[in-house]
Amino acid sequence: MELYIPNIPETSQQVLELEPTPEQAATMFEELGEFSLEPGVPVRVIAKAQRLGDTVRIVGHLQATITFTCGRCLSTRTLPLEQDFEFVLVPHTSWMSQTRDDEEVELSAEDLDVIPYDGEEIVLAPLIREVLVLELPSFAVCPPELIEACDDAYDALVTGKVKEELEAAATDLRWGKLAELKKKMEQN
Repeated sequence: MELYIPNIPETSQQVLELEPTPEQAATMFEELGEFSLEPGVPVRVIAKAQRLGDTVRIVGHLQATITFTCGRCLSTRTLPLEQDFEFVLVPHTSWMSQTRDDEEVELSAEDLDVIPYDGEEIVLAPLIREVLVLELPSFAVCPPELIEACDDAYDALVTGKVKEELEAAATDLRWGKLAELKKKMEQN
């Protein structure tokens, strides 16, 4: 999934419709933590690339479906992701030539939005991976619209005895000896 820069027209936009093979997608999105791509559901990227001199602008839309196990109720959930994205890429040499090596640089917000590239090809896989990873939730838990089902499943999983053990484990360690003494006294 590379974009050859000389093939991008300067006067118009090049439309890219990318659908990585299952093998490419598995490589691109490996190590997503608790999340994984939904098997059998393709990742789709529709993008437009435009070149102005050496600067390349890529605007597009990503569609993917993610599977995860809720960390609370242990149910398997799917999460459809759709995200628009935009990248501005400039040659690494021109990006670095704006400053001298011994000079302190203060980056502006616009500078942080620019991605340097080397050579005549832009590898799109890391850019697409970044878009997807930034859209993943922080924690693998059920979405808000399924919170009641998540609560019910959690209650079914966690019996009264387990709840008592969890509460006992939550006791501050400094009070542990006192808690043991209390249990002994209750048993007598």
